Amino acid sequence: VPSLDAPAGEPGNVKVSSEYIDAVKSGAAETIFHTRHTPDEVERTYTLHRVGGWPFLLAVGLVDSEYFAPWIKQVRWSGLIALLFLAGSALFAWRAVRHLRERTRMVQVRAEDLTKQRLLLEESRDGIVIIDQRGKVWETNRKFAEMLG
Repeated sequence: VPSLDAPAGEPGNVKVSSEYIDAVKSGAAETIFHTRHTPDEVERTYTLHRVGGWPFLLAVGLVDSEYFAPWIKQVRWSGLIALLFLAGSALFAWRAVRHLRERTRMVQVRAEDLTKQRLLLEESRDGIVIIDQRGKVWETNRKFAEMLG
């Protein structure tokens, strides 16, 4: 279905492929085969099914583009999803590396600032004390300690 317009589509036509003959002779209840030698010369994948208890064979042939169409559609969607995942992962990795570099730079700047502050505090000839609003001493230099004895 649909029937062929050529003589190959007429009832009683006995021109079949050698793969079909082998499938029928095998006696298997179901078999699948692929052939290029079809009555209309279109390459197809066939499924042959014996109707149980009856002397009938059901043969269904699909052109590869029809047979693989759902699979090809699934492959395309899977590829698209994989591509989107790859792009998202690459974007995330780029942002993460950028963030880590910026954070590392900030840590280095802070370390340099602390080193400068420590040098200024310790090398000063004046006594320096840092006290919070409650009067708690946070930091002093050696000179301040010497001034207090």
